[in-house]
Amino acid sequence: MKIVIVHIPKAAGTSLKEAISAKVGIDNIHFDYDRPLARGDLSRNARCLASSITARPREESIIFGHFLVGKYARFNGCYFRRRKKIFYVTFLREPLQRAISHFFFWKRTVVHGHRVWERFTQENWSLERFLLSREHTNFQAKFLWRFPLNQFDFIGLTEYFHDSVEMLGRVSPLLRGLPIKTENGNPKNSIGANYSIDSCLASEFMRRNELDYDLYNQGVKHFLIQKHKLLKAKG
Repeated sequence: MKIVIVHIPKAAGTSLKEAISAKVGIDNIHFDYDRPLARGDLSRNARCLASSITARPREESIIFGHFLVGKYARFNGCYFRRRKKIFYVTFLREPLQRAISHFFFWKRTVVHGHRVWERFTQENWSLERFLLSREHTNFQAKFLWRFPLNQFDFIGLTEYFHDSVEMLGRVSPLLRGLPIKTENGNPKNSIGANYSIDSCLASEFMRRNELDYDLYNQGVKHFLIQKHKLLKAKG
């Protein structure tokens, strides 16, 4: 059984990646970081569709990275469907908190070759411009283009990161007992901590990101059901 893990930026994926690398070894992981959201919608989605058609099985046990999940799924003419013998995983985060974290990450990090980051830097985007930009609207939903959330075998939440990791280990023996450390975070904000911004800006962000909020709310419901089943013995 292969494991495909969609690492949505600023959803604790780097911490998860480091832990999995330490547990299974990098030779058993294919890291796929082709920066799909550095491209426009049409180009990004067309590449995903083409990759799903031409993809060949990989030797590694785990595929991990920033990619549209459909790249490793089967397209039926309307939606992507799961491939046999693949275990699909992703982590979601409250959309506004994820976006603000992404803004501060870009402020303190050089992202070579990323056309959106280059504009962000050259034009010195404010937090408001970043949050309301077309490129970062419904950001998480773009990674799941035409792949229904209910097809994932496991959905973790950044806000419940440690519980998520323990639950992941219970449904995937290969990922049991991961040595978790917090990587790549804002030094002023730990995993799950909240940022505060102007209420009017927050409201406008929420209005523009309806798809991401629908996705996140679905993820929360699914997560809580999983948590009750998998961790109920903990009380």
